[in-house]
Amino acid sequence: MFFILKLFSRLPLRLLYFIASLLKFPLQVIYRRKLVVKNLKMIFKNHSEDQINQIVKDFYKGFCDVVVEILKATTISEKEISRRVRFVNPEIIFQAKEKSESILFYASHQCNWEWMALASGANLTVPGDVIYKPLQNENADQFIYTMRSRFGGKPISKDKAAREILRLKGKHRIIGLVADQSPPREHVHWAHFLGVETDFYPGLVQLPYLMQAPAVFGRITKAKRGFYEVELIKIGEPPYEKDDFSVLQNYIRETERLIEDHPEDYLWTHNRWKHTREENEEIINFPSSHK
Repeated sequence: MFFILKLFSRLPLRLLYFIASLLKFPLQVIYRRKLVVKNLKMIFKNHSEDQINQIVKDFYKGFCDVVVEILKATTISEKEISRRVRFVNPEIIFQAKEKSESILFYASHQCNWEWMALASGANLTVPGDVIYKPLQNENADQFIYTMRSRFGGKPISKDKAAREILRLKGKHRIIGLVADQSPPREHVHWAHFLGVETDFYPGLVQLPYLMQAPAVFGRITKAKRGFYEVELIKIGEPPYEKDDFSVLQNYIRETERLIEDHPEDYLWTHNRWKHTREENEEIINFPSSHK
């Protein structure tokens, strides 16, 4: 199956986008539409029914594009990914390189996060090591691992993240993490995200302390179909103290702003709010930018 997918990925992007355009209509009906609408109504309480429906329509259009783009990522050339994902202020990465230090790269499920990770190695001449959760299906996991390993990257399993990251300390690498995923129920930090009590991985607080490295947020936006721009926003600077929540706070604020500006490009099919906070669990109270 994955051999067929790789062959399929060799089709020109214009043909893949044509297929994506055909897929958006049935997917709006059969793939998680109820969850998408539920999430949007929970977050955008003041939006009208027409506004919600427009975001849903625009979301599925972009979602289908991202699906075929991720498939294309298995064979896309370094030159092509560099052309399609532009970093508008790469000097932040180059400054870290001059100091021979790693940099923590926080991202969200906005636009095409996989292309952004690949482009960091192609555009910034610095390999991007993305922390990831291995898939249960070994063949699928190997397929994704191989894709993410292109252009010098080395994906890091979340179960081995602490050990691997300490090993990389002092080396110039980009440690990437898509930090808005829903974590397992145990050992989480609770904070307000988009106006909703939301659980976050504790590693988002632990990593800056362990690495004592600068942290940036990748604000990715769509320039046009198949082309993206990434602005790097500083969200943390060492030294960090233990249980320093500033990076998490800044990450949440920047992610909220990005979603507010471009709600159609967020991954609303993700069941992000499947857990609720128990009464005895502490919530971190810092200002949210969501209105």
